[in-house]
Amino acid sequence: MLQLAHDFAPPELLLTGFELCGSYRFSVGGVPTAYGRPACMTPESLRRAMDGREGMHGIKRVRVALRYLLPGSGSPMETVLVLVLILPPRLGGYGFPAPELNLRCYIDTCGMTYYIPDLWWRDRNVVLEYFGGRDHTELHDMVSDNLRRNDLLDNGRRVMVAVYEHLAKGASMDHLASQLSHQLGLGEIDMSREARERRRQLRTRLLRWEGGLSKQG
Repeated sequence: MLQLAHDFAPPELLLTGFELCGSYRFSVGGVPTAYGRPACMTPESLRRAMDGREGMHGIKRVRVALRYLLPGSGSPMETVLVLVLILPPRLGGYGFPAPELNLRCYIDTCGMTYYIPDLWWRDRNVVLEYFGGRDHTELHDMVSDNLRRNDLLDNGRRVMVAVYEHLAKGASMDHLASQLSHQLGLGEIDMSREARERRRQLRTRLLRWEGGLSKQG
Protein backbone atom coordinates (compact mmCIF):
# COMPACT_ATOMS: atom_id res chain seq x y z
CA MET A 1 0.00 0.00 0.00
CA LEU A 2 2.90 2.37 0.71
CA GLN A 3 4.35 1.65 -2.71
CA LEU A 4 1.01 2.23 -4.41
CA ALA A 5 0.65 5.52 -2.54
CA HIS A 6 3.45 6.89 -4.73
CA ASP A 7 1.03 6.82 -7.71
CA PHE A 8 -2.48 6.59 -6.27
CA ALA A 9 -4.66 9.10 -4.41
CA PRO A 10 -6.88 7.88 -1.52
CA PRO A 11 -9.82 6.80 -3.77
CA GLU A 12 -7.58 4.46 -5.80
CA LEU A 13 -5.83 3.23 -2.66
CA LEU A 14 -9.23 2.40 -1.23
CA LEU A 15 -10.19 0.38 -4.30
CA THR A 16 -7.06 -1.72 -3.74
CA GLY A 17 -7.67 -1.93 0.00
CA PHE A 18 -11.30 -3.03 -0.43
CA GLU A 19 -10.15 -5.73 -2.84
CA LEU A 20 -7.54 -7.03 -0.40
CA CYS A 21 -10.05 -6.97 2.47
CA GLY A 22 -12.92 -8.32 0.34
CA SER A 23 -13.93 -11.58 -1.32
CA TYR A 24 -13.15 -10.75 -4.96
CA ARG A 25 -10.08 -10.15 -7.09
CA PHE A 26 -9.85 -7.83 -10.07
CA SER A 27 -9.10 -9.42 -13.43
CA VAL A 28 -5.41 -9.93 -14.20
CA GLY A 29 -3.98 -10.68 -17.63
CA GLY A 30 -7.38 -11.15 -19.23
CA VAL A 31 -8.66 -13.49 -16.51
CA PRO A 32 -12.17 -12.40 -15.42
CA THR A 33 -12.81 -10.91 -12.00
CA ALA A 34 -12.90 -13.72 -9.41
CA TYR A 35 -15.53 -13.90 -6.67
CA GLY A 36 -15.83 -15.85 -3.44
CA ARG A 37 -12.14 -15.57 -2.61
CA PRO A 38 -10.76 -15.39 0.94
CA ALA A 39 -9.72 -11.97 2.19
CA CYS A 40 -5.98 -11.28 2.10
CA MET A 41 -6.06 -8.98 5.12
CA THR A 42 -8.32 -6.93 7.36
CA PRO A 43 -8.40 -3.16 7.86
CA GLU A 44 -7.05 -3.71 11.36
CA SER A 45 -4.12 -5.83 10.18
CA LEU A 46 -3.26 -3.15 7.64
CA ARG A 47 -3.41 -0.47 10.34
CA ARG A 48 -1.03 -2.51 12.49
CA ALA A 49 1.32 -2.86 9.53
CA MET A 50 1.49 0.94 9.31
CA ASP A 51 2.55 1.32 12.96
CA GLY A 52 6.02 2.78 13.33
CA ARG A 53 6.20 3.95 9.72
CA GLU A 54 5.68 7.65 10.34
CA GLY A 55 7.75 9.76 8.00
CA MET A 56 7.80 7.22 5.19
CA HIS A 57 6.77 8.43 1.75
CA GLY A 58 3.06 7.74 1.16
CA ILE A 59 2.14 7.08 4.79
CA LYS A 60 -0.17 10.11 4.97
CA ARG A 61 -2.15 8.97 1.93
CA VAL A 62 -2.45 5.46 3.33
CA ARG A 63 -3.65 6.75 6.70
CA VAL A 64 -6.31 8.88 5.00
CA ALA A 65 -7.51 5.81 3.08
CA LEU A 66 -7.57 3.70 6.26
CA ARG A 67 -10.22 5.99 7.76
CA TYR A 68 -12.72 4.65 5.22
CA LEU A 69 -11.52 1.08 4.61
CA LEU A 70 -14.15 -1.58 5.36
CA PRO A 71 -13.98 -5.38 5.26
CA GLY A 72 -16.27 -7.77 3.44
CA SER A 73 -17.05 -6.22 0.05
CA GLY A 74 -18.28 -8.90 -2.34
CA SER A 75 -17.68 -7.24 -5.71
CA PRO A 76 -16.03 -4.25 -7.40
CA MET A 77 -19.37 -2.52 -7.90
CA GLU A 78 -20.29 -2.94 -4.24
CA THR A 79 -17.01 -1.25 -3.41
CA VAL A 80 -17.69 1.66 -5.78
CA LEU A 81 -21.18 2.09 -4.32
CA VAL A 82 -19.86 2.07 -0.75
CA LEU A 83 -17.11 4.58 -1.49
CA VAL A 84 -19.48 6.95 -3.28
CA LEU A 85 -21.73 6.87 -0.22
CA ILE A 86 -19.21 7.09 2.64
CA LEU A 87 -16.36 9.26 1.39
CA PRO A 88 -16.58 12.85 2.66
CA PRO A 89 -17.99 15.54 0.38
CA ARG A 90 -14.54 17.11 -0.09
CA LEU A 91 -13.49 13.86 -1.83
CA GLY A 92 -16.69 13.62 -3.86
CA GLY A 93 -18.75 11.33 -1.61
CA TYR A 94 -21.98 11.87 0.29
CA GLY A 95 -20.46 11.48 3.76
CA PHE A 96 -22.85 8.77 4.98
CA PRO A 97 -21.97 6.65 8.02
CA ALA A 98 -20.26 3.39 7.14
CA PRO A 99 -22.50 0.32 6.69
CA GLU A 100 -21.61 -3.28 7.45
CA LEU A 101 -20.92 -5.32 4.34
CA ASN A 102 -22.14 -8.86 3.68
CA LEU A 103 -22.76 -9.86 7.29
CA ARG A 104 -25.37 -12.35 8.40
CA CYS A 105 -28.74 -10.79 9.10
CA TYR A 106 -30.86 -13.29 11.06
CA ILE A 107 -34.57 -13.22 10.34
CA ASP A 108 -35.88 -15.68 12.94
CA THR A 109 -35.86 -15.69 16.72
CA CYS A 110 -33.87 -18.91 17.03
CA GLY A 111 -30.97 -17.66 14.92
CA MET A 112 -31.20 -20.35 12.25
CA THR A 113 -32.33 -18.46 9.14
CA TYR A 114 -30.30 -15.57 7.84
CA TYR A 115 -29.59 -13.49 4.76
CA ILE A 116 -26.48 -11.54 3.88
CA PRO A 117 -27.35 -7.98 2.82
CA ASP A 118 -24.88 -6.12 0.64
CA LEU A 119 -24.90 -2.93 2.74
CA TRP A 120 -26.51 -2.89 6.18
CA TRP A 121 -26.91 0.02 8.57
CA ARG A 122 -27.80 -2.17 11.51
CA ASP A 123 -28.56 0.61 13.99
CA ARG A 124 -30.95 2.28 11.52
CA ASN A 125 -32.53 -1.01 10.35
CA VAL A 126 -31.79 -0.07 6.72
CA VAL A 127 -30.49 -2.38 3.97
CA LEU A 128 -29.19 -1.35 0.55
CA GLU A 129 -28.86 -4.11 -2.03
CA TYR A 130 -26.82 -3.77 -5.20
CA PHE A 131 -29.01 -5.29 -7.89
CA GLY A 132 -28.29 -5.74 -11.58
CA GLY A 133 -25.52 -4.23 -13.65
CA ARG A 134 -22.02 -5.52 -14.13
CA ASP A 135 -21.73 -7.95 -11.21
CA HIS A 136 -25.23 -9.45 -10.93
CA THR A 137 -26.22 -10.18 -14.51
CA GLU A 138 -27.15 -13.85 -14.26
CA LEU A 139 -30.86 -14.64 -13.99
CA HIS A 140 -30.25 -16.81 -10.93
CA ASP A 141 -28.59 -13.92 -9.10
CA MET A 142 -31.42 -11.56 -10.02
CA VAL A 143 -34.09 -13.95 -8.73
CA SER A 144 -32.13 -14.66 -5.56
CA ASP A 145 -31.64 -10.96 -4.85
CA ASN A 146 -35.36 -10.25 -5.23
CA LEU A 147 -36.36 -13.12 -2.96
CA ARG A 148 -33.88 -11.95 -0.35
CA ARG A 149 -35.31 -8.44 -0.57
CA ASN A 150 -38.83 -9.74 0.02
CA ASP A 151 -37.78 -11.69 3.12
CA LEU A 152 -35.90 -8.73 4.57
CA LEU A 153 -38.91 -6.49 4.03
CA ASP A 154 -41.16 -9.07 5.66
CA ASN A 155 -38.82 -9.11 8.65
CA GLY A 156 -39.13 -5.35 9.19
CA ARG A 157 -35.99 -4.10 7.48
CA ARG A 158 -36.25 -1.08 5.23
CA VAL A 159 -34.74 -2.29 1.98
CA MET A 160 -33.52 -0.10 -0.86
CA VAL A 161 -32.03 -1.18 -4.17
CA ALA A 162 -29.16 0.32 -6.16
CA VAL A 163 -28.35 -0.56 -9.78
CA TYR A 164 -25.43 0.25 -12.06
CA GLU A 165 -27.37 3.09 -13.67
CA HIS A 166 -27.35 4.93 -10.34
CA LEU A 167 -23.57 5.04 -10.38
CA ALA A 168 -23.39 5.88 -14.06
CA LYS A 169 -25.77 8.86 -13.90
CA GLY A 170 -25.29 11.70 -11.47
CA ALA A 171 -28.95 12.68 -11.20
CA SER A 172 -29.98 9.08 -10.49
CA MET A 173 -27.30 8.70 -7.82
CA ASP A 174 -28.27 11.98 -6.18
CA HIS A 175 -31.89 10.84 -6.08
CA LEU A 176 -30.93 7.50 -4.50
CA ALA A 177 -28.69 9.28 -1.98
CA SER A 178 -31.54 11.61 -1.03
CA GLN A 179 -33.87 8.65 -0.49
CA LEU A 180 -31.24 6.79 1.54
CA SER A 181 -30.48 9.90 3.59
CA HIS A 182 -34.17 10.13 4.46
CA GLN A 183 -34.30 6.47 5.51
CA LEU A 184 -31.18 6.90 7.67
CA GLY A 185 -32.53 10.05 9.28
CA LEU A 186 -29.78 12.28 7.94
CA GLY A 187 -29.86 15.78 6.47
CA GLU A 188 -30.34 17.11 2.97
CA ILE A 189 -27.88 16.30 0.17
CA ASP A 190 -25.76 19.20 -1.09
CA MET A 191 -27.00 19.84 -4.63
CA SER A 192 -24.74 22.76 -5.46
CA ARG A 193 -22.96 22.71 -8.80
CA GLU A 194 -19.58 22.31 -7.08
CA ALA A 195 -20.73 19.34 -5.02
CA ARG A 196 -22.30 17.61 -8.00
CA GLU A 197 -19.09 18.10 -10.02
CA ARG A 198 -16.94 16.59 -7.24
CA ARG A 199 -19.28 13.60 -7.13
CA ARG A 200 -19.09 13.19 -10.89
CA GLN A 201 -15.30 13.22 -10.80
CA LEU A 202 -15.20 10.61 -8.04
CA ARG A 203 -17.61 8.25 -9.81
CA THR A 204 -15.61 8.58 -13.03
CA ARG A 205 -12.37 7.70 -11.26
CA LEU A 206 -13.87 4.73 -9.46
CA LEU A 207 -15.76 3.28 -12.42
CA ARG A 208 -12.78 3.35 -14.78
CA TRP A 209 -10.57 1.43 -12.35
CA GLU A 210 -9.46 -2.05 -13.36
CA GLY A 211 -7.03 -2.81 -10.58
CA GLY A 212 -3.85 -1.44 -12.13
CA LEU A 213 -1.80 1.50 -13.26
CA SER A 214 -2.98 1.27 -16.86
CA LYS A 215 -6.20 3.19 -16.16
CA GLN A 216 -4.51 6.06 -14.32
CA GLY A 217 -3.56 9.48 -15.67
